[in-house]
Formats: sequence, structure tokens, C-alpha cells
Amino acid sequence: MNHALMIKPFVIAQISDCHLFADIKYQHYGAIVYDNLIDTLSHLKHCSNVDVIIFTGDLTQDHSGGSYQRFVDAVQVCQIDIPFYYLPGNHDDVGKLDEYLVGYPFDKNKVIESSDWQVLLLNSKSDNPSGHLSTKTLQWLQHVIDLNKKQLLMMHHHPIDVGYFIDRHGLVNQGEFWQKLQEIPSIKAIACGHIHQALDL
Repeated sequence: MNHALMIKPFVIAQISDCHLFADIKYQHYGAIVYDNLIDTLSHLKHCSNVDVIIFTGDLTQDHSGGSYQRFVDAVQVCQIDIPFYYLPGNHDDVGKLDEYLVGYPFDKNKVIESSDWQVLLLNSKSDNPSGHLSTKTLQWLQHVIDLNKKQLLMMHHHPIDVGYFIDRHGLVNQGEFWQKLQEIPSIKAIACGHIHQALDL
């Protein structure tokens, strides 16, 4: 085997929808969400092959500054030293994300480059729980794409129906989004948060 032709995989860990409260003992649907986040980050801390962590939204449940600080606290407690990117969910405030998630390992850039892939982080937050990709966001997408690479798009809201109640809070301009993808064949995959379960389509 020609080892010169072997390319190291670019490994992404996606986490999403931690729905934190300022009080670390508060529960969301019966789960102590801060403890869940600590467990997840502790696991990632020991995954030596992970290149980046990407958080795909809904950091907060109570919309308090304290909940954003708890997220930062969890990353620090777990001593995460992997580049950590993020995008907003419907519960999040973009300004608060940028205010609290500062300094290494956090990185607010929305374009992540590997040797042959681009990972592009899209803001699908709107004024209500449903998602919307603005004209400005879709124009940005067209502008930043490197046609010599393949693209993975990541966003909070799901751009295709998944068959249960969360669909009423999905991406409202799905048709416009999929039309844009038809124009950019180098886009190969999409990942989202929001649906609160693992699902491959």
C-alpha cells in the first residue's frame, strides 16, 4: 500500500441542544442537562482522533446569561483543548453566544477548512421557533464555497421533514434551500440539531 496516498480523516464531533439553565441542577424533560453536557464533554476529552467540536445550537433553555456561563464552565471543567465552533439554535441569542464563548478553544468562524472539505456553519435562527435561511445567508454560502472541495453544511433546524411534531418548527424555506443546493453540486452532506434524536437520511 502506498502510504503517501493515505489521507488522515478529518473527524468532527457534533453536539447539540443541551438546553442549559443558570442553575446546574435544573432538569429539562427529567434530565439534569448540565450533567449530561459534562458527561458528553468528558467523553470527547478522551477521543484523541477528534479534530473539531461543533455545537449546533440551543445552548440555553432559560435564556439567561448564567446558562451561557454554565456552558463555558463545562468546557473549562472538562479541560477541552479541541477547537470548538458553534452556531445558534432557536433558543439562543447570537450576541450572547459571541459574548460568552470567547477565547480558546472557542472559535466563532463559520468556515472550517480541511485538505479536501469545507464545513460551513449556517445561521437558521428566526424570530420564532421555526428556522429560516435568509437571503443574506444563502448569498454568503454561494460566496464562500471553494468548488475545488466538497462541503458539509451544518445548521440548527432540519431542512427535511422527519415525521413527528418537531416538523412544525423545521426550516420554513425548505424549497428555496434545496433549490440552492441544486446549483452547488459540491455540497455533499448536511447535519443539523433541533430534532433531539439521532437520524440519518
